[in-house]
Amino acid sequence: MKKLVHGEPVGGIKEWHPGVGFTDIPATAGFLAPNGVIVSPDGKYIFVALSTGRQVARIARGQHPPKVDVSPTGIMPDNLRWSASGRSILVGGHDISTELFIERIRASMAPSNEGGNVDSPFKILRMDPETMQMTEVLKSGVYGVMGGGTGAIEVGNKLWVSTCKGDRIAIFPMK
Repeated sequence: MKKLVHGEPVGGIKEWHPGVGFTDIPATAGFLAPNGVIVSPDGKYIFVALSTGRQVARIARGQHPPKVDVSPTGIMPDNLRWSASGRSILVGGHDISTELFIERIRASMAPSNEGGNVDSPFKILRMDPETMQMTEVLKSGVYGVMGGGTGAIEVGNKLWVSTCKGDRIAIFPMK
């Protein structure tokens, strides 16, 4: 937790191959709390949410060392998911400081707080995988009894949002 609060590297990314097992992906050892990971449909890129870095990283596969590009999010990104069309990436995350996030998560870990709401504002962004430009899909907030939103999927004309510790899913109309 001390490393997270101080913005120090916590983790890296590994790849698994049959007959070889797990290998470190060069240039990812200094990542700041890597969390959500997705791969492009063609397998050329790995996208990683860097929570305490408040960025999304794009790693070009097949290059040694791999090229890593990052895009700031302004939030602590947690989960990544391809949009229904497959042309953009939904980025969900906490819109508070790392210190406050850790404080609230610790409080929610108490046995008496199983499930329920995580009182943490969140935001959902849409990222263009080519330009890595971010646009806001859902404004920052705690929506009634829905806080701590971390992931989003598009279902028809609705956005379903999951939470990191709570026992609920919120459904928002898409604009």
